[in-house]
Amino acid sequence: MSKRIQSLFILSAIVWAWPVAGIGQPSQSAETPQPRESEAPVEADDTLPDISVEEAVRIAVEAVNAFDLMMDTESASAAFQKATRATDVLQRLDPVNPWLYYLRGRVYAIAGRGNEAVEQLREFTRTRAGRNEWRGHRALADLFVEHYPRLAQASYESAYELKRNEPTVLMGLSECAFAVGEIDKAVRFATDAAEYDGHKSVRYEHHLATMLAARRDWPGAQRMALRSLEIARDSVQVGKDAHLALEVVGAQYELLIDVLKKRVQQTPDDARAHLDLAKYIREQSDHDVLMSQHEILKILEAGVLSTAGRTPAELAVQYAVAMAKVGRTEEAVTHLEKILSAEPNNAEAKEWLTRLRSE
Repeated sequence: MSKRIQSLFILSAIVWAWPVAGIGQPSQSAETPQPRESEAPVEADDTLPDISVEEAVRIAVEAVNAFDLMMDTESASAAFQKATRATDVLQRLDPVNPWLYYLRGRVYAIAGRGNEAVEQLREFTRTRAGRNEWRGHRALADLFVEHYPRLAQASYESAYELKRNEPTVLMGLSECAFAVGEIDKAVRFATDAAEYDGHKSVRYEHHLATMLAARRDWPGAQRMALRSLEIARDSVQVGKDAHLALEVVGAQYELLIDVLKKRVQQTPDDARAHLDLAKYIREQSDHDVLMSQHEILKILEAGVLSTAGRTPAELAVQYAVAMAKVGRTEEAVTHLEKILSAEPNNAEAKEWLTRLRSE
């Protein structure tokens, strides 16, 4: 789930790909600065001043690594643009720098160009800088884990030796163990990943719930699935990208309900399980309605953009109403005020503006 959901946020922001041609063979002996451990999102600026090779590496690597944390297209786009600028600088200053392999490999992976990503990341892990960089081994393993789990396991283990308490590596090891039928081992790695993360991220709680369900630990799976749902719901913020976060919430409802259905099948005399299943199916229904409202808003927004300068009043009003229904009340009020400034007698706009102001 986690990689698919993350790609939903990330891929929509990508409008550019770095060329491979022209890169020389990076020096195996060159000392290359290690990026800072922090993977916090990088603030974007319009230009990069004259910087050193070391600074270009740091900025570009931090920006690319920040994709792992991105939950909205605006932030993803900003980080991507910063990585672009820093990498361009690095290419000019030091075209044989080994970190170029890592940067290109990550971008190709994000863009779905798996074969090229593997080629670049393998080259990176053969350099002195790459051999000692856990992120390089993990990024390479991520490309293999779905179809070649044993191959992925070797790279994850290399990353694990370099950074034992890294949740992304532990989850990768869990996925490998699950793929080859070692369920208890998969649960152990998944538990460690969630614990080292501090039980604060959807991806690790969701994965742990899935592994516990595979072991038929229904109470444990339900507890973790509910936790992932709570985290996902807490992350939803009103705004243009809210529908993306709501899709993550929807995925947690699907997991929780699937676990409860199996729990009911296994323990049909468990009254609490029946009650919980009914409760979360009702909640999922309400969530589906909210998702529909966001879908309606997207359709109306596209209509307003396509008819800019000549948007019919009916479409403009419905667009404002749709914004209000997903909680974007202030924007809806502003939009309705603009409509009424052009058409003071628009009854529907007046009615909705009065209603929203009273709320």
